[in-house]
Amino acid sequence: MYYYTDKRKRIILQENPLASGGEGSIYLVKGGDLCAKIYREENLSEDIKIERYKKLKTMVAHPPRDLTHEHNKRIRTFAWPQALLYSNRYNHQTENFIGFLMPYIDTKQYVRFGKYLSDPAFNGRRSLYDLIAIICNLCTAVDQIHCNNHYIGDFREDNFLISPSEHFVVFLDCDSFQITNPDNNEIYYCRFRDRSEYVAPELLTPEPAKYLDVHYSDLFILGIIIFKMLLGFHPFQCGGDGVGNNNSIIEKIGAGLFPYGKNARDKKIHPPKWVKINYYDFLPESVKNLFYKCFVDGHDEPKKRPTANEWFNVFKEWGEILEKAKRT
Repeated sequence: MYYYTDKRKRIILQENPLASGGEGSIYLVKGGDLCAKIYREENLSEDIKIERYKKLKTMVAHPPRDLTHEHNKRIRTFAWPQALLYSNRYNHQTENFIGFLMPYIDTKQYVRFGKYLSDPAFNGRRSLYDLIAIICNLCTAVDQIHCNNHYIGDFREDNFLISPSEHFVVFLDCDSFQITNPDNNEIYYCRFRDRSEYVAPELLTPEPAKYLDVHYSDLFILGIIIFKMLLGFHPFQCGGDGVGNNNSIIEKIGAGLFPYGKNARDKKIHPPKWVKINYYDFLPESVKNLFYKCFVDGHDEPKKRPTANEWFNVFKEWGEILEKAKRT
């Protein structure tokens, strides 16, 4: 099985796919470190095919910087499209567009974020130093995406991977991101699968279409992921008289029920009772301030949420303080 790139280079794929899904299948490229995503033709209407074609051409032309790969050539942070593939060597129009090339990432070296937190196999092998290193790498990756005015959009625990031993972070389904073309400012919006516990409050409103530009929702979800990584549970899990009828995590996010700091006193809420030791109180003030900025100040005013770079700087400083204390 073979296809062609924009430069008319023939790309030969392995016969059996590495993985298959609703959109298409992933194949390893013979004789290289690339793989290809080949879309299912029957799933593509003409309008979707044209939009996807334009979006992927933008992604190939405007990739994020991969700082990890610059320092370690065997590691890729993003399975980012590198070239479009066509069924015809000489005609590279939309009707012959079939998929794209991207770096092959051996996922056996990684685990999904949710498994890293929930699998007992990692409980005794997960130190605070590990968590800080992973958070720093995650923030760096998100910041590099945002620097290009691209956004993750459907940001959740199962769409990025972690290397437990080396602390690397990998994003796989990059073609689902929200992408901005800097040449004409055209935005290719992402499609959300469903409402989950990884959602920003503005996307729970009766008119979420007003918030299709998901820059600030990425930042809210980044805060959720960092909180879960440090404390092991969702930041909006809470109890108290102020909870009222907001029983689910999604309802608590919508109501702004973050049970820490002044917000907890004002809203008469508290952390869940099964939390015997409130480790939140032991976090550095700089970290707690960013959580408050994200979940309270930024609840109704998304522009107040800390950026990925702000999170990175705070955790980098915390890591340096711990390293210094360990040496003394």
